[in-house]
Amino acid sequence: MNSKDRVLMTLDHQETDRVPVDLGGWVTTIHKKAYQKLLTFLGYESGNCLVNDWIRQTVLPEEHILKYLDIDFRHLFPGKSSRWFFTVEDKGSSEEVVDEWGVRYRKPKDGGIYFDAVSGPLEKKELLSVDDLENIKWPDPYDSGYSDGLREKAKKIYQENMYALVGDFAWETWYERSWKIRGFENFYLDFAINPDLSVALMEKVATIHMGFLDNVLKECGEFLDIIVQGGDYGSQYGLLISPEMYRKYIKPIQKKVNDFIRNRTKAKIFYHSCGAIEPIIDDLVEIGVQILNPIQISAGNMGPELLKKRYGDNITFWGGIDTQRLLPFGDPPSVKKEVHRIKSILGKEGGYVLSAVHNIQPEVPPENIIAMYQAAVQVQ
Repeated sequence: MNSKDRVLMTLDHQETDRVPVDLGGWVTTIHKKAYQKLLTFLGYESGNCLVNDWIRQTVLPEEHILKYLDIDFRHLFPGKSSRWFFTVEDKGSSEEVVDEWGVRYRKPKDGGIYFDAVSGPLEKKELLSVDDLENIKWPDPYDSGYSDGLREKAKKIYQENMYALVGDFAWETWYERSWKIRGFENFYLDFAINPDLSVALMEKVATIHMGFLDNVLKECGEFLDIIVQGGDYGSQYGLLISPEMYRKYIKPIQKKVNDFIRNRTKAKIFYHSCGAIEPIIDDLVEIGVQILNPIQISAGNMGPELLKKRYGDNITFWGGIDTQRLLPFGDPPSVKKEVHRIKSILGKEGGYVLSAVHNIQPEVPPENIIAMYQAAVQVQ
């Protein structure tokens, strides 16, 4: 059984020789500092790792590392817009970048590990109408830079027929783009006092996102096994908005995006949302989500036993290995013990892909990374 066979059976909720394991995706990869330490630990040069996601400072692991860790997936990312060239601005104590949506990000020079969003084009305007959305310079989703080279890369992996192919096409997610444009506080306040604006903003951003999806899926949709979408709905303890607000304002737009995808590829829809999102998992299933990530088991009401019992027949879980406490502060024996525990719960009768809960962070020691993957592929 090769990796692709293993993954496809797992996604169909069939038991296989072992659980599939992932590393290298938009929300399933590793920060450059942790990767550099891993390379050094394994005896490789660590100076030239490729930062694939400049916001999160994460890398696309090299092929020899993917093979060493027995990774079952290969990830495909869009290119960069040919009309936007991000210039890092030196602000003395920090570096700043403005993306193609007009959102400004900042990374402190002293101890900074990410570029965090600090302002958006609509953040400073308190009273807005739907008409104000027309005053933004929106990106062109059909820019050829996003799709350049995708077909050749995807076809090569597809024809080799060894690994499951994942299209990492969230494009930073239409949902989170919306709050970054409006500002986090204003965006959620608008749900209460100006919901027409919230919906109009999400509709606008989602429409642009669907244009982007049309652009890239024309090139590679036929070759994909999985397509990634995302947007965080949860905090550590609960949803960021009520289930009723989600169902009224967000769910119809998410369904529209999922239906758009379904008409363009047979790939299974992977949805990433951190936090305590148990109250809306049935809603996600209803609108076509087939894979849920990252399974933040440390969040409220997200215990693996409950999730598997209540939802395991209807959705594949992807993630589940704690990055808040276990991976950074545990040791290899405790990591291996927890990996075996999670496998025994979420991996029963298929429907589980093992990876860290979100990206592996800078403080995680390489010994724990290796222990996680060794235990994951070990057949008990």
